[in-house]
Amino acid sequence: MWGVINEERSYHHAQKEVGTNLTAQNFSNYYAKEVEKLVKDLNPATTISNVYVKNTARIFSKSLYFNPCTKDEIINIINHLKTKKGEDVYGHSTDIVKKVAKEISEPLCMALNKCIEDGVFPERMKHARILPIYKKGDCSYYRPIALLAVFSKIFEGLITYLTIANMVTGPEDRRSQLLSE
Repeated sequence: MWGVINEERSYHHAQKEVGTNLTAQNFSNYYAKEVEKLVKDLNPATTISNVYVKNTARIFSKSLYFNPCTKDEIINIINHLKTKKGEDVYGHSTDIVKKVAKEISEPLCMALNKCIEDGVFPERMKHARILPIYKKGDCSYYRPIALLAVFSKIFEGLITYLTIANMVTGPEDRRSQLLSE
């Protein structure tokens, strides 16, 4: 991925030098604009597989079903997150979310069940905090890392958990056993 980005960057720009006033916000803005330019240049493929997917998506729109999750499952997923103090784009950290897991589990459970029922991954969960991390060598070598929203990690963990629970022996049979693992 970075090879493509660097190739496009050097193609569109004659190797800009990184100035001494590199800030995280400037770094984030620069890469956000570059990604937007790359996305605009992409042409959607009109292959037979794309036509097939579009035509069959309506038929199978309800083919994967998850039973609603419980607040205990949400608490378990939260407790299995790595404890980190780094904040996401909204100022949340896994450390804080773990401390209030019992208090937020019921409303979070209702919200995530609604997202699954509607088949929607909320737009706000798609945002990330981009930070420059220094690489070896010259001080102009930085690479971006993305700190994902804590609640999107919880949603991802829930989908993984529910998928495994459904595949192992069925939606009801092993959920309580998986919860303890």
